[in-house]
Amino acid sequence: MKVFKRGFLNLAPLVFLSLSLVLVGNDAGANSTSLRSRLVAKPDQPWRWDYFKIALGGKFQSSLQKRGAIFYRSWQLTPIWAIDLFHPSLQIVGSTLLFSHHLTDWLRYRSRFALSATGDRPLYLTGGMGEGPQNQRKGTMELDQFLELRDPLRGELRFQVSQDLSAHGGTHLEAKLRAVVANIEWKPELILQPALTAALGLGSQSHNEYLYGSGAGEFGANHASFGLSLAMPPAIDYFFPVLEIERTMILGNENKNASLVQGRTSGYQVTFLFAIELWRNSPSSL
Repeated sequence: MKVFKRGFLNLAPLVFLSLSLVLVGNDAGANSTSLRSRLVAKPDQPWRWDYFKIALGGKFQSSLQKRGAIFYRSWQLTPIWAIDLFHPSLQIVGSTLLFSHHLTDWLRYRSRFALSATGDRPLYLTGGMGEGPQNQRKGTMELDQFLELRDPLRGELRFQVSQDLSAHGGTHLEAKLRAVVANIEWKPELILQPALTAALGLGSQSHNEYLYGSGAGEFGANHASFGLSLAMPPAIDYFFPVLEIERTMILGNENKNASLVQGRTSGYQVTFLFAIELWRNSPSSL
């Protein structure tokens, strides 16, 4: 409980500011009604076996980290690909399968199966620490469930439940807030949304020991982050911000002092995504 309180206090100022922005909104310089109509969920569309879309791009990361644990302190530029299958809501993105569904204009459900969920090994060395004890976790898979409370112009509050399927059987919970500070119309299908973000995670003991190492704490708050992001809906799903700058940190002394993360418990991470659409077969009914 003490760990949870410390984590909340660390994030409280930004969460308060973000909530204020979400509740008040910022529609200056744009026709909010017109923008909202382009960002809300479209009417339910039929599934078609002959619908698919292929995009190819890259992902730049200034470091490798997950839930506060820093795996590699140098940059990585890795290829990414995205394939829409049968419907815009079903995608293969890298080694993950992602499904999403608008329950209402204000509520969205997502499910993600990650075939390679560890992420602790660099694809190639660019400097910094290389392979070592901190990069020797057993590979695993995760199933993530998301529920988003969203306003198309103001952002969303996303709740996530992640269940390990292979290595440790642990569970991780996370709440992440994205508070949009402006809606800048660039093109009819491309609206720039700079935003403030804040997140707080909680993990079971088996999850914490897997990620942070032996000696990690029991169930409780284990990491937090805050930062800035830039999304470009509706052309690019806001779930994939094209730019994100975050300050991440592990919470709890036991987690910080665990065997795999000593000295690597906080830092900044910059992530940049880019992609181009290579091919689309989109029937007229979609």
